Amino acid sequence: MLAHEEHSSNPFDAARAGSCEDILTFLFDDTRIDEPNNKGNTMLMLAAWYGHAKAVEFLLAKGANPCHRNDDGACVLQFGSRNHDVLSLLLATEAVKDIDAQDYEGYSPLIQAANIYSAETLTPGHDMSVVVERIKCIETLLKHGANVDVVTQQGRSALMIAASTNSVAFVQAILKGNPNKGLVCRKGQRAIDLTTNAAVKIALDTEYGVLKI
Repeated sequence: MLAHEEHSSNPFDAARAGSCEDILTFLFDDTRIDEPNNKGNTMLMLAAWYGHAKAVEFLLAKGANPCHRNDDGACVLQFGSRNHDVLSLLLATEAVKDIDAQDYEGYSPLIQAANIYSAETLTPGHDMSVVVERIKCIETLLKHGANVDVVTQQGRSALMIAASTNSVAFVQAILKGNPNKGLVCRKGQRAIDLTTNAAVKIALDTEYGVLKI
């Protein structure tokens, strides 16, 4: 019995699980490394989304395309913007040219990183380990020149999305990129209108944009 029959039923499950052994078995069985699933996602994209840095490194070493786009127009870097180790690996490849790439809903890697509610394991009140990980991703993307004022199809920037989480730490991380705090989304709201947290409102309204706590 083949290894992938014992563990992963297909190469995409192997990537989701981060199993380098199973991925290698599928490659030996003539699976194309950039073969997409029914949503256009490759093994590299799935390994990146689930935060499997070792699998991402393995697939990149085997020649996986770091600039693939799926059926929604999302790029690999967007999928990898939720985990800092994965993000760092991808930014060292040609994927860096997609730092401001947007999917059909307008999400860029930076906006994806700020979208804490996309973390499947997150519980109300925020899992702090997830928050810390995302902040590191936001800071790294900004250091690599990500455009902080890119907006979604709804006109929402990373700052707006960060404000809507009611997290001072998220807002402070985005403010380091000197965003336009006056941007207005399609519903006529600014970042400060999207938060119910008084501390976040102060951070957005202070002269320097960063609340000292």
